[in-house]
Amino acid sequence: MRNLAKLECPSVLATNWRTWTRDCLDDPDSDHKKTKYRHEDIKRCLLQETSNKCVYCESKIGDTLPGDIEHMVPTSERPVGRFFWRNLTIACAECNRRKRAYYDKEMMFLNPYVDDVESFVIHQGPIVSWAPGNDRAEVTVKKLQLHDKSRMELIARKIEHLEHLNDTIHRRDSSVGITHELAKAKVEDMCKPDEKYSAMVISVVGNAL
Repeated sequence: MRNLAKLECPSVLATNWRTWTRDCLDDPDSDHKKTKYRHEDIKRCLLQETSNKCVYCESKIGDTLPGDIEHMVPTSERPVGRFFWRNLTIACAECNRRKRAYYDKEMMFLNPYVDDVESFVIHQGPIVSWAPGNDRAEVTVKKLQLHDKSRMELIARKIEHLEHLNDTIHRRDSSVGITHELAKAKVEDMCKPDEKYSAMVISVVGNAL
């Protein structure tokens, strides 16, 4: 997980969210009224602010890994937040399925737009853990199952990414001239917030940049 900043609310949502909320509350069984947050302009903006990544596991959203618009506070708990811009983000289908409608006012899920998740979540290779004593981070990791074998597809993707990282570091450290500079730049790019699994990469690279 990486710390994120919320972009400006897209105009279609800024203009209509009050009306959409009222219409949805008046007719809660209407799928059409409930899902207007899926407007392409809204999803495009959410993908932009998350760098086309799942807000939780950092997998890139694409054709082989569909992404869902995620309500950080579930609508079952807070129906009026269905179209609230600061309650919307992007999650991959797997993280969204595992989180489901989790809500506990005393033990909230980590919010990367508000919380310093880069300090709270610990990466041990492809496995995710939590800072000792941080109960919210523990709950978030465990609910998403980022720490166990039930996410083997995710772990396999991250291992493949680590192998690519290790190969690049080796080329950087064993070459000179332009080859060294290109490999060095690649390692630096892999640490950038918009790159997949960059929090994991930073934990591996550490001070070796």
